[in-house]
Amino acid sequence: MSDTTQGTARAPQTQGASTASLRDEHALLMRDVRLRAQAVMSHADEGRWPELQLRELLNYLHLEVLRQVVEEEWLLFRLIRHASDELARMRREHLELRLAIEELDQAAATAGEPKGLAPSQLSAVTRDLLAQLEAHFAAEDELAVVGQAAPATASLGAQPHEWYGLTAGPVIDLDQLPGQHGARMPHDDLPFAPQGVVR
Repeated sequence: MSDTTQGTARAPQTQGASTASLRDEHALLMRDVRLRAQAVMSHADEGRWPELQLRELLNYLHLEVLRQVVEEEWLLFRLIRHASDELARMRREHLELRLAIEELDQAAATAGEPKGLAPSQLSAVTRDLLAQLEAHFAAEDELAVVGQAAPATASLGAQPHEWYGLTAGPVIDLDQLPGQHGARMPHDDLPFAPQGVVR
């Protein structure tokens, strides 16, 4: 998990290269979203505009949560053909999540303008997004593949979400990447490396 206020990256608190199930993957994402959202709301509830905290939340939402949405639809939903009604609902909720994140994008873009949100309004929007995301993940956790718990998208070829906290900061320690991923991760996959340090 990265922290833009400290400029450091910490190793993920996981045991393997990827989480075992979709439920595990959702728990990791929810934990990291909640941590960033709480930083936004803490500042906003005190009447301060959380510029850095909102940027970090939006970065995570775009790079990890929206990527999760795409990968679920491309990698996972094709395995769950027996639940067409449920999948249709999940896709509708994915669209609603995109719209909720766009609302935060707009809030960041119009900060300080007359048409922009007040800090208290930003806090309310952030709380709504948290509740929406938590309810959606809980519903998806009930999806099953051939009677078994749905697998994590990382187990189907997607990049593990654990990587985010190790590559979002200015210092990238490849030795800390889960499993053997650090040894295999090519330098070309780190377009921001010239601005930071890879060790």
